[in-house]
Amino acid sequence: MRRTDLTSPLIIIPPAIISFPARVYRTVCILLHLFDRNRNNINMAENCTQDSYEFFASDTCTTAFEKMEECFSSGELCDVTLIVGERKIHAHRIVLASVSPYFKAMFTNKMSESDQDVITIKDVEEDIFLLLIRFIYSHRVLIHVDNVQSLLQCANILQLDSIVNACCDFIYSHLSISNCLSVRDFVEAHGCVKLVRKVDAFIKLHYLEVTKSQEFLDISVDHLKQLLSGSNLNVPKEEDVFESVIKWIRHSSAKRQHHIGLLMPYVRLPMLPVSYLISMVEKESFVSKNLVCRDLIDEAKNFHLCPEKVPLSARIFPRKSYSGMLFSIGGRGKGGDPFSKIEIYNWLENCWTPGPRLLMPRRHVAAAEIDGVIYAVGGHNGSEHLNTVESFDSTSGSWQLCKSMVICRRGMSVGILNGMLYAIGGLDEATCFNRVERYDPKADEWTEVAPMKVQRGGVAAVGFDGFLYAVGGNNGGCSLSSVEKYDPYRNTWVDVASMNQERAGI
Repeated sequence: MRRTDLTSPLIIIPPAIISFPARVYRTVCILLHLFDRNRNNINMAENCTQDSYEFFASDTCTTAFEKMEECFSSGELCDVTLIVGERKIHAHRIVLASVSPYFKAMFTNKMSESDQDVITIKDVEEDIFLLLIRFIYSHRVLIHVDNVQSLLQCANILQLDSIVNACCDFIYSHLSISNCLSVRDFVEAHGCVKLVRKVDAFIKLHYLEVTKSQEFLDISVDHLKQLLSGSNLNVPKEEDVFESVIKWIRHSSAKRQHHIGLLMPYVRLPMLPVSYLISMVEKESFVSKNLVCRDLIDEAKNFHLCPEKVPLSARIFPRKSYSGMLFSIGGRGKGGDPFSKIEIYNWLENCWTPGPRLLMPRRHVAAAEIDGVIYAVGGHNGSEHLNTVESFDSTSGSWQLCKSMVICRRGMSVGILNGMLYAIGGLDEATCFNRVERYDPKADEWTEVAPMKVQRGGVAAVGFDGFLYAVGGNNGGCSLSSVEKYDPYRNTWVDVASMNQERAGI
């Protein structure tokens, strides 16, 4: 059979296609119709001397959807009618299913709608639904303050994740003190977990201002408890937290006063001055009548009298926003033996208080903090070098073992970059290391990354502006003035300007 000329208008439809059901035939016609319109855009490679050639028309997808949108607007070759309220929308199954998992499931999973030419869609707004159908064809939609909530609701139903994400970004960009609590309720109801976390972070950052808004008086007890439970509540002093709880209860005291015993454990009463405990907290009727609250007041008083005898809990640690907490971790004394003791500086009382002991003694240990969790990494226990890692979270009040590093070492440095902890350099009895390991706190996993260009013990490390810097140290023979930086995306180290003087143990 003679090959068909590529420029010929003749399109041959095999008999097998002709015998297909009418709906499949219409879908094939759509594709052939679009091919016929676009065949002149195909450019064959000239002077191709290879035996085979894979051609890719980069603009065909864009052009095809433009033609599909034209067919939708003109009602050509449509094979399904969607009824929303009083509106009828004629569309193409293959186009809807290619973009929306909702429609793909409807048309292919043997649902009753898969054999229907007319389908009724319920519980959506007509105008919003039409906007999203047009988006499926055009990939464009106008989002504004009047339609963003309805768009997000409908896009969730149609499983149009790109629209959901765009709406979430738009909502977050319009977040304010006056609307953040109602926005949080809305996005939580629609399963926007990432945005819920971002809104909660906004609320915690502006907590004092939020408590002065009208919306705060209507916050749920569970949400209020969740906000109070975190260490990163941004308040100038803990008195503000106590007063916000009392304000919320007084707004509807008959219905809410029984919640005082649920909320007060999340107010860090030991952080309040004794004078405030006596003059304000004890005299508050909601508090004085509640057994749980009276026990908490006694705990706070005991903390001021003898802090080391108070059981560990989040309440005895200042919140990050106003704490300026300083942890002294491990080390060694005059005899050289390593410590497991921890001391914590309390700036409110200008004193050091004992903290929870490490699980094992460590000298030459490295330490860092990520999202309120403190990590103690490696070191030496007096007998051997360590690869073990411990973490301390004030919510649990104790140290927990994490996944161990690959390398046992002391005298390394740890740096934080993009929420990851990097253990850099260090040494053991025989070796000064250039090896680098990265710890993912969420996965509790260590991974080796590219080694430094130079061996460095007693090195300093810091994450800055998207890079991790290794500064100075000792290469096993002499102190160094050289500095190098790590690019996490390229997994490479490059030299930068050296310091003016060699130094180690920085």
